Amino acid sequence: RILEADTAIVECEADETACPLNHGCRLRQALAGAREAFYRELDAVSIADLVNPRQVGPITVELGLRPPGTR
Repeated sequence: RILEADTAIVECEADETACPLNHGCRLRQALAGAREAFYRELDAVSIADLVNPRQVGPITVELGLRPPGTR
């Protein structure tokens, strides 16, 4: 979350005066809840959780890097 900017999903989130339906619309609240659920799910995952040590070699080759332990 630290790396993510607090960006609006829809224009009316950033500018409350942009939409004439602003006062009766529930879209902003629904999207804010969805964004919070998304980040809450990702909070439980680290980059280390996403990397399979057996795949590091092929990944580094695809990225044009040298596999660990080589010069």
